[in-house]
Amino acid sequence: MDFLKGREEVDVERICLLGGELALWTAARRSEAAALHYTPALHYNSLKRASQTSNYPLEEFNDHLRSSASAQVNVEKTLSYFEPVHHAPKVQMPTMLVEDSEGFCDALVAAFAGPVDRVPFQHSSYRDGVRQANWIADKLNNGQPILPDHWC
Repeated sequence: MDFLKGREEVDVERICLLGGELALWTAARRSEAAALHYTPALHYNSLKRASQTSNYPLEEFNDHLRSSASAQVNVEKTLSYFEPVHHAPKVQMPTMLVEDSEGFCDALVAAFAGPVDRVPFQHSSYRDGVRQANWIADKLNNGQPILPDHWC
């Protein structure tokens, strides 16, 4: 944020944060951004999700817990510091939340202080990208979104 705000070519009223937990954590601490486009990743509901999969990177939690039965309490405590549900109440800016499946983020959406537009992840760079560009252009009052030439 400080870097962007320090650039003369950047309109500081039109900064949109985009990404996973880092974007959310930044939005929770830096209210200067106009919008947040957020896709929950590793830290949302980590241990519950890890117990339902053997896929990387969540399986890393399972491996660690299998190697040390006494680690459960410490792992839960550590992950709680990063849990998006605890940071969302500080986010007041308009947010587009991209979720893997319907209902996946109910608790998280309820925690946000500002308005949240929920959309399903479409597993398509094109469809997700166009939707993202249109939403950002709308929230930042940019007019037409900027899209790659091969998408137009």
